[in-house]
Amino acid sequence: MARRAFDAHIIYLLDGAPLFGGVKVVLDQANLMAARGYDVTVRCTEPRPDWMDVAFRWDETVDLAYLEHSSGPGEEADHEAIVIGTYWTTLGAAAVLGGRRAVHYCQGYEGLYSHNKTDHPAIREAYSLPMPALTVSPHLNGLLAREFGRRAEVVKQPLSTGFSPCRGSVNSGLSGSRTPRVLVMSPIEVDWKGVETGLRALVKLRDRDVDFDLVRISQFEQSELERGFDLGGEYHCRVRPERVQEIMRNCDLLLAPSWEPEGFGLPVLEAMASGVPVVASDVSCFRAWCGGAALLVPPKEPDLWANTVQRVLQHSDERLALRRQGLGLAGSYQPADSVRSLEQALCTLLDLGSS
Repeated sequence: MARRAFDAHIIYLLDGAPLFGGVKVVLDQANLMAARGYDVTVRCTEPRPDWMDVAFRWDETVDLAYLEHSSGPGEEADHEAIVIGTYWTTLGAAAVLGGRRAVHYCQGYEGLYSHNKTDHPAIREAYSLPMPALTVSPHLNGLLAREFGRRAEVVKQPLSTGFSPCRGSVNSGLSGSRTPRVLVMSPIEVDWKGVETGLRALVKLRDRDVDFDLVRISQFEQSELERGFDLGGEYHCRVRPERVQEIMRNCDLLLAPSWEPEGFGLPVLEAMASGVPVVASDVSCFRAWCGGAALLVPPKEPDLWANTVQRVLQHSDERLALRRQGLGLAGSYQPADSVRSLEQALCTLLDLGSS
């Protein structure tokens, strides 16, 4: 094993541990850094999650509000540790605990979300703290520099190795009499994930007698709103990551109709690694990292989505090209790539010398 780039205790701060992609990415990254030989702790407001295995210390005693506003016994700033805030509510505590080695792991700007408008002033205040950032996409670097005058470095997403194509598959999986399986992920209740656009597009395809089976994965139980689309198919709720891998590799197309607030869109990368073609929104994050590996369609346009999805389902050469391009791109997101990019980013942002 190559030498670590530096010696430091790495502390991640989490405000909760629900089964969402943003939390999974933090835990995946922490697992990789622990496996690399770093001393890693995740300090969280909730107990260790039951939906994912972790290989580092888990401290659920943290009180973020207390940390942010005081440094009492046992909570003094640890300026030798690298403290990584992961959500806007953790940034104040990270600044107190980490001092000059506080870093913000930004997976998307929460000030663009619609459900938390009352928090937007507090979010801007948190983002105005003078700490460098790790980001998941180049477009976030520009946003942080433009809006808050902050430095940032992109780190590679920690793609789980379990995302891989079906054994022996050489195309997108469509053959003979098989009905294509179209995957749409995320809760419909999170409006900026664009699930409603994807479902409306699929209703239009059903009206055109285009054959497909819908596969849904969500953190929430199916709502009355979603049942109203009457698309049938499979609905998987609160699925462990290894089960997601199994479901995904047995699908034929992923739709990712997110709006502009999307920070990266991890299911897109996971689908590519699984050999599944992708149709995604033409928004900043996908333009920044997808290149030509996904077809990009304007968000909130069900007719355009329906036309594009129909074309992809009916043209095997286009599916095969998307599959090959996606597999090629996903190949640059191996665990070693993620660790190396994180080490390099932290060395650059915190002026760490090699140990």
